Amino acid sequence: MPEKIRKYLFDSICQLDWQIDLPIEKIHIKQNVSQVHGDFSSNIALQLAKPLSMEARAVAQDISKKLESIEEFDKIEIAGPGFINIFIKKAQRYTVVENILVQGENYAQGVPNGKRILVEFVSANPTGPLHVGHGRGAVYGDSLVRLLKKSGCQVDAEYYVNDAGRQIEILTISVFLRYVEKYTPLSADIFQKLYSSNTYQGEYIIHIADQFARQLNEAQKNIINKIDYQPFLTDYQEKYSDKKDVEHYIDQLIAFIKQILGEEYKEILVLCKTLTLDEILQNIENDLQETSVDYNRWFSEQSLVEDGSVSESLESLKEGNKVYQKDGATWFKSTEFGDDKDRVLVRQDGFKTYLMHDIAYHKNKFDRGYDQMIDVWGADHHGYIARMKSAMQSLGYDASKLCICLVQFANLYRGEEKVAMSTRSGDFVPLRQLREEVGNDAMRFFYNLNRSDQHLNFDLQLALEKSNDNPVFYVQYAYARIQSIFQRLKERGYTWQSKDSDLNLLDVELEGDLMRTLSMYPQKIQDAASKNMPHMITLYVRELAAQVHQYYNKSTILVAESALRNARLDLLFSSGVVIKDALSILGVSAPEKM
Repeated sequence: MPEKIRKYLFDSICQLDWQIDLPIEKIHIKQNVSQVHGDFSSNIALQLAKPLSMEARAVAQDISKKLESIEEFDKIEIAGPGFINIFIKKAQRYTVVENILVQGENYAQGVPNGKRILVEFVSANPTGPLHVGHGRGAVYGDSLVRLLKKSGCQVDAEYYVNDAGRQIEILTISVFLRYVEKYTPLSADIFQKLYSSNTYQGEYIIHIADQFARQLNEAQKNIINKIDYQPFLTDYQEKYSDKKDVEHYIDQLIAFIKQILGEEYKEILVLCKTLTLDEILQNIENDLQETSVDYNRWFSEQSLVEDGSVSESLESLKEGNKVYQKDGATWFKSTEFGDDKDRVLVRQDGFKTYLMHDIAYHKNKFDRGYDQMIDVWGADHHGYIARMKSAMQSLGYDASKLCICLVQFANLYRGEEKVAMSTRSGDFVPLRQLREEVGNDAMRFFYNLNRSDQHLNFDLQLALEKSNDNPVFYVQYAYARIQSIFQRLKERGYTWQSKDSDLNLLDVELEGDLMRTLSMYPQKIQDAASKNMPHMITLYVRELAAQVHQYYNKSTILVAESALRNARLDLLFSSGVVIKDALSILGVSAPEKM
């Protein structure tokens, strides 16, 4: 109906022979929640007033005269400065039930629009298990992919694996040192001096070190056993006694271990790195699958280094005069594109920064020909947006095709105490622990309760309650109640034949509210998709569930009169279809029994 009304408005304006250029897609139609101001409204008269040099109400009156002849409309009203309110005839409201009965889960499915979108989300460094902070980005990203597909877009989901760079070296050395602690004669005192606060900690590091021990051959074990770390500690204290920077310390320790191992370090540390990444990535992939998050592609950062993409991207920036040399480092002129300061791409030691690798990755995305690329980042990356868009612009791409959606970490509370989450310290709450405690459905629904860029406090106690205060239970219970009606139908020996229904019998206010809400679902899908806001579907399905509960509590569905009974069953069945479909976008199940 919204599209039909848009066409009716467009045709009416064309009949008025106004000399204006008005694309039909520029006509805004709003479907009203309350019927007080009509079923639909439009501000088109206010849009046209200035170009036509007319009063908006006069424009609205001219358009309304044309609309009044349309058979499907009951009446047209002009409100305020020139809003056009459209009341459709009662019979037209029943078409939504008819459409859902015919289309089933395809109701509200957007027409394929040919738009290719890449959504990259989570992409947590493979330096430890996913925690509850990562979980919100995972659920948001996956729900967004489902929503965009429902709206008619062709969507790919991608995880960018940060398997190159400094953090991976630190991770590798963390596992290596845990092996040294447990499997070599190194004294506890020396180990405590070596194992700084900047290394990765936690039981998972020790677990991987045990696997590393099983993979090493005897010759490699002997080489590691012979390493004397005291000269490094002494030398570091003499040279850098004034330095308290743990980042500098870990870099020097990594360089020492590589040097002392000589050529053997390549084989030993590559084995350690490969084993560590494989183990952590497998755990991440399993965790995401159990959270009902799927990807089309896992993209390796290391592949950009190996195929020369990082170096090629740097050369492209140099050719465009977008970089300069200073203090032995290579800098990107990001201030020319609105960044607050220029950024280092290559450090003094020749090490390419994460930004340089990320530029190469986004160049790869653009080169794949997507119409839009959506990155889901943590809110702490807000300052990174300008430099990434400026980098793409400097390479000659349309930076407007890159959309960044920010996600605030969810705050988990146990009583009054906030739980810290840090993979470096090992003090974190794994995502799987949250999932096992409250269940996948509650976890995904709660993560989608509000806008992704707003803070979320996860109420564990509420998520476990089987009460109407628990939003996911409330929605699922509405669906289960609908199924229970059809079970009782069989028990009473009735049959349901929708083709024998007389939908005109649905004339009470609650039934009208339900039909109006059901008719809004296609527009909700399109609006939520256009704004990248799957939480709008959460809000919608909660409202629909509330109306179902109210209708269930105040109405007798299984009446003796078959025509009325079938009509009410049609309405409830249609409501169940939409509830189940909306929950599927959120990645939440629709159980038939609670």
